[in-house]
Amino acid sequence: MKDLRPLSPIKLRRLITMETTFSFSKSKLLKIQLPESGRVTYKDSEVKGLQLRVSYTGTKSFLVYKKLNGKPKRVTLGQFPSMTVEHARKNAQQEIAKMFDGIDPNQAKKAKRNRGVTLSQCLEDYFLVHRRLAESTKLDYRSVIKNNMSEWMNRPLLDIKRNDVAAKFRHMSADKPATANKCMRVLRALFNFAHGEYEDDMGNPMILDNPVTRISHNREWNKVERRQGILKPNDIKPWWAAIDRMVEAEPSQHDTAGTLADYLRFVLCTGMRRMEAATIRWENIDFRNDCMTVVRTKNKKPLTLPITSYIKEMLKRRQAEKVSEYVFNGRGTAHLKDPKKAFDRVGEICGIRVTAHDLRRTFISIAESLDISPYAVKKLVNHSMGGDVTAGYIVWDVERLRAPIEKINEYILKQAGAIETAPVVSLENKRKKTI
Repeated sequence: MKDLRPLSPIKLRRLITMETTFSFSKSKLLKIQLPESGRVTYKDSEVKGLQLRVSYTGTKSFLVYKKLNGKPKRVTLGQFPSMTVEHARKNAQQEIAKMFDGIDPNQAKKAKRNRGVTLSQCLEDYFLVHRRLAESTKLDYRSVIKNNMSEWMNRPLLDIKRNDVAAKFRHMSADKPATANKCMRVLRALFNFAHGEYEDDMGNPMILDNPVTRISHNREWNKVERRQGILKPNDIKPWWAAIDRMVEAEPSQHDTAGTLADYLRFVLCTGMRRMEAATIRWENIDFRNDCMTVVRTKNKKPLTLPITSYIKEMLKRRQAEKVSEYVFNGRGTAHLKDPKKAFDRVGEICGIRVTAHDLRRTFISIAESLDISPYAVKKLVNHSMGGDVTAGYIVWDVERLRAPIEKINEYILKQAGAIETAPVVSLENKRKKTI
């Protein structure tokens, strides 16, 4: 009579070992059935440590398993049948010999790759690790490196020396001092990252020196005055009119030009950052409560703002013709990518050149000139309250911001000639009075 009693753990382990440990041969490995799920590991009885891992997907991989300094190490050798059993045994013996000498083969392979890491590879690795970086920041970093260090993109980091960096910095500083500073700061960040990321076969940092530090050591950083661009009250009307002229000048691109026109005015009337405005989706617009939520903010905190009368009219018009999930679509259904060209076009028409951040600065200056509460201004533009204890006691909601932003919009529209003109308030004089 057959014994139906369950096997003891010891007997079960012996049975499994008998079934999975055998002398590897081509014919035997070809006959191995694929598991229904997961993977199964078989051991070679001829070379201790050589294994074959079989996946339900059909992949059969040779690997070496051995403990090194008490820690299990697995080294993949290759796939069967592309790699023969004889070749696998020979490679396994070599890897095992290395581990007997205290060498981690995986670390050695990684070190070999690290020695050849290029500037381009380092940039992409940096983005993989710093996943929370805004897409606009990634785009900015890629742009500044590729546009100014194109000849270094495929150059190993280990080959970029202090003298190379110093010469590059001085060359760039002659024509573009601000760009030179920015480029070197990005490069410095990449080398700092590389110091902690790339190791040799002993686990030590591969990059020991940050070549950008010489610039700091020699105090060579360019002194660049911070940009203080702003639309003055008398500039708003010609700049606003230039937007219409931009649309009229490109009848074949009316939809695109119209989107850019709306975007420029939207940024001025909301004070939003460039990409905050460009990435707003229709799902973030609440017409029922006349408010909108900025999801993609610099401080990662969503911000809900009132929709003014002017902005509501714009959004309703755009909604009737929407072609994308984004309020301001670029090519196809993606969001607006490069509004800088629109700023440049308007600047060429009226001679008043401003950036998105200049419009944000203008919004803040107008708010201050209208005696709007500093706390309300900070909330409208999503600035940190810092260590302001008083601000912590103020409970903000969207309705408390409605009157301030409507007041700002009314001022802008009057100066633009879009509604009945109001007396011009000198922002400069206003600031002097408040000092």
